[in-house]
This record gives sequence, C-alpha cells and structure tokens, in this order.
Amino acid sequence: LSFYKDDTSISLSSTALTSLSSSLRNVRNMPGSPSQPFSFDRIFNPEAKQKDVYREVAELVQSAMDGYRVCILSYGQSGSGKTHTMTGYANQGQSDQQGIIPRSMTDILKQSRAMLTSGWMDVSVSVSVVELYNEELRDLLDGEVAGTSISQTHKKYKINRVNSRVVVSGLTAVPIDTSDLEAGMRHFEALLAQSSAARTTASTGMNEASSRSHLIVMIEIQGKHSDGVTLMQGGLRLCDLAGS
Repeated sequence: LSFYKDDTSISLSSTALTSLSSSLRNVRNMPGSPSQPFSFDRIFNPEAKQKDVYREVAELVQSAMDGYRVCILSYGQSGSGKTHTMTGYANQGQSDQQGIIPRSMTDILKQSRAMLTSGWMDVSVSVSVVELYNEELRDLLDGEVAGTSISQTHKKYKINRVNSRVVVSGLTAVPIDTSDLEAGMRHFEALLAQSSAARTTASTGMNEASSRSHLIVMIEIQGKHSDGVTLMQGGLRLCDLAGS
C-alpha cells in the first residue's frame, strides 16, 4: 500500500485492487475483473495527524452551532482505528492526540462563549451518551446503569420522533459549563471516561479490547437571541460504531 504526497492518491498491490485516481478518487478492480468503484472525498496517509482529520469535519460541527442536526460516524473493521479517530486521548494534557469528539466539544464551548458577545443572551450545551448493543440501548451516564451489563439492565429506552427530531426518552442529559472552557472540558472528559469504562468490549483476533457496541455521544446546543425571537437548537451526534 503506497501513499502519494497529495493525500488523495493511493496505490494498492493485491489481486483485487490496483490504484486510486487523484482526479476521480476511486478504487477499481484490476483489468478483466468486474468494475466495483469506491469513491472517497479525502484520503489520509499514515503521517496524518488527529488535527488533520478533525479539520476535514470541523465545518459540520459549525453547522450544529448554526442550528442544524449533524451526525459524524466512524466505520470499519476491528483494529482499524475508529475509536482512536473519534476519541483518541481525550485528556487536555495530550491535546495533539485528541480525536473528533473532544475537539468538537472544545470548538462548541469556544463558539458558545463567542456567541454571548454577538447578541445571544443564553447558550446551553448538554451531553448524553448511549450504547447500542444487540439492538438494546444503554444510558452510559446513568449512575444506576454504569458498571452493569446489558443483561443486568432493566431500563428500556424508547426512540420517538418529535417535531422531525429523533429523541430517546428518559436519557440522562448532563449540562456542560459553557462559561469556563477548561472546567467545561474537564467535566466532558470525565463523562467520556465514565462512558468508556462502562462500554461493552471483547477480545477479537484483531484487537484485544475491541468495542462490541455502537457508542453515540449526543450533544444538544440551545441558544436564545436578545431580539427575543430568534432561537437556535442544534444537535451533534458523534458515533463510534462497533468493529465489524
């Protein structure tokens, strides 16, 4: 597998795949085989940093701050780096290794504070974290549920559609302090650590501690403008899917 300097082209040496065109950005089978193109918007080579990946999705996070409903997910086989890409090392002391989830919250908190100086009277941010395992939902921020297995959990969560929005009833929603960036991030990092410790994992041939469930970090952002009319209600869903 060879990567080129433009970060849009790769060359694959195998019996199935040959090359990626820098202009079309797709992979095709070798001549004589049935054509199965795979298109990509961006390819990151092995030297790419966490900040490079986040830069690619940062505008989607901004869209959530603008009041849109946004979802970003990672998908791939066990051991391919999904959890590293989404979470990385969330602690601020290792900021260069932070993944999409903590970087998103950092930008949300920064933008929330900036909005207060541009006509917005109140901006609130809250977080819920759920696990989807064997088609059952588990609230990873519920103190009564944390540390118990799916089979031990008797709480059932219902997915509803309210005003064209998907809502999970009964989930714990933890408010994050938007007035202090460092305090808000410390709180958020603690919530991620709690969620990670409670998440279902198992050993696989590719990964000794593979995530066996889908993890969904749900961030709700609400704002009220000083004009008394304009309201903002954005949502960001950050999904670390189970290894395939």
